[in-house]
Amino acid sequence: MTGVKEMAIAASAGIENLAPADVAAELGRPGVLLVDVREPAETAHGVIPGAVLVPRGMLEFHADRTITSHLDGFDPGRRVILYCAAGGRSALAARSLQELGYRDVAHLHGGLAAWLRDGRPVVAPARCSGPDRTSIMSPVQLLVAAVRASIENLTPAKLATELDDPFVLLVDVREPTRPSTAASPTRCSSRAGCSSSTPTMELTTSKG
Repeated sequence: MTGVKEMAIAASAGIENLAPADVAAELGRPGVLLVDVREPAETAHGVIPGAVLVPRGMLEFHADRTITSHLDGFDPGRRVILYCAAGGRSALAARSLQELGYRDVAHLHGGLAAWLRDGRPVVAPARCSGPDRTSIMSPVQLLVAAVRASIENLTPAKLATELDDPFVLLVDVREPTRPSTAASPTRCSSRAGCSSSTPTMELTTSKG
């Protein structure tokens, strides 16, 4: 079985590996996007100046322009440089961006550790770091966006048309305690024989 260490080595062989001096030189060029893929607990101790903070687990969601969680600033034609603590995660991340169509991707070989060994500076992370941090979604919002992208979404007019089909089952998944201004709900446990007089067995759960 291939381990993650071997995966990172294989990824490094297929991407551009930069030394700290190379990254420092690149940061003087316009249009270069430097991405720190470490976790917030790591970046709190310091980041490379100018870095955009995107945890590794969120990178593909923010880099993919075809979904709603895309983060402004990520563009397949832009020069993107990634780094992490030691280079493993950033190598895998760079390979992943290549698979998403990014054509000019590199990573800092050796990660932040190599940067610090080279005597390079770090700064405190900006409270709002990134091209447009307001567009970054929470994990729950990302999940909802991913689900919406994979299912059929109906407009009210389309839904009304669908309800004319006798084989369509409309399910309201809201909680029964939520107030409603609509007509009184019909109480039933199945579509067959569903009517306002149909008895319903209500299930309760007990904690403990």
